[in-house]
Amino acid sequence: MIILVGGEKGGSGKSCLAQNIAVFLTREAQASVIMVDCDPQRMHIRLDPSA
Repeated sequence: MIILVGGEKGGSGKSCLAQNIAVFLTREAQASVIMVDCDPQRMHIRLDPSA
């Protein structure tokens, strides 16, 4: 399954929504999730714990 959360307006909560969907699918559906944030504003969250 591929889920896309997109839109052109900045600050509308797309990254937050995508993260919440990923957490829900991981916890409730025991799904393996890979999340890719292609935000051109480069406002993604750094997920590398060693950084």
